[in-house]
This record gives sequence, structure tokens and C-alpha cells, in this order.
Amino acid sequence: MDDDGNHGIHSLHLIARGAEASVYVGILEGKKVVLKRRERKRYRERSFDDYIRKRRTRQETRAMEKAASYVNTPKVVASHTYDIVMEYIDGERPNKSEETAMLIGKLLKKIHKSGVIHNDFTLANVLIKRDGAPYVIDFGLAFQSTRLEDRASDLYTSAASMGELANVVVKGYSDKEVEERYNNIRQRMRYVKE
Repeated sequence: MDDDGNHGIHSLHLIARGAEASVYVGILEGKKVVLKRRERKRYRERSFDDYIRKRRTRQETRAMEKAASYVNTPKVVASHTYDIVMEYIDGERPNKSEETAMLIGKLLKKIHKSGVIHNDFTLANVLIKRDGAPYVIDFGLAFQSTRLEDRASDLYTSAASMGELANVVVKGYSDKEVEERYNNIRQRMRYVKE
């Protein structure tokens, strides 16, 4: 790592700040890259905070690399203690539509085939490049699992984020066993809401 802590990335500017991390765009070796930095949480005891940030950074890096065998993800350029440097994807977020809902379901099924649970797969975490290629981003809450309950729960969260198009997401996912568990989760959630 270089002296300024930016891993040789120049012209950094903040593009997003979330609950878990800050995201910057900059230039590394003449190419546009993204730097995702897990910020310190001052309310947590320091050694525990360090442990959590390191663990989540490793988990996210592994999840992106595993999912990349099945879906387009930004290529990881480098992973550091609390930072991930990745390829910049020049794309737009898709509009909410039936076509997009179907795409969300299909992409999520592919992510699950890689053994990854995205855990936050919404329209906000898809970019469409000019050539039409969809890219899945932000694996910050992802973990590795092939459990039916985890896959169905991930489908439930993604479908719910699409509101009235939830059934189209499930149709796009197209897996009877997961759909049955998804419906079971929906029933449990109705019970909780009442």
C-alpha cells in the first residue's frame, strides 16, 4: 500500500457512502477503478471493529470472485485489509419493468448456482452496460451457502423489492423447489406482519 493509503489510485472522488462502506472512483495505471473502503465504526470496540471489517472485506471479495463464474461482476483488481479495488463498470441502473424483473430472477438463480447468497439483490445492485450486458454489483452483505432456506430467503428479499412485479422475479428464477420454500417464507412473513 502506498503512503496515502489509496493503493496507488489517483484522482479519487467519493461517489457513494453507505452504512458499511464508502465507494470512490479513481485512476490506477491509466484505468478507471472503484475503491470500496469499509470505514471504521467508532461505536464498536476497535479490535472487534477491525475483525468485522476484515472479515466482511474477505467475504465480499470471495463472493464476487465465485459469482463471476456465472454472472458479470466487476473484476477484483486487488483486495486489501479493509478495501477492495475493482474494475469500474460504465453502466446505468435498469428501470423497473417486467423485463427487468425477469432478469433479476434469472441473475439471482445464476448467483445461487455459484454458491453465493447476495443478500441485497435489488435494482440498485445491477448495472446495464451500453452493449446490454448486465453486471451485478455490491456483494457487501453476501455469504456462501447452498442451503434451500438461504436461496429462498434471498429470492424473497429480491422479489419483495420489485413490489407488484414480485411474481415476475420468481418466474424468472424458475426453480420449483426454491419457489415452494419462497411461498412458505411469504406465509411466515404474513403471519409476522399480522
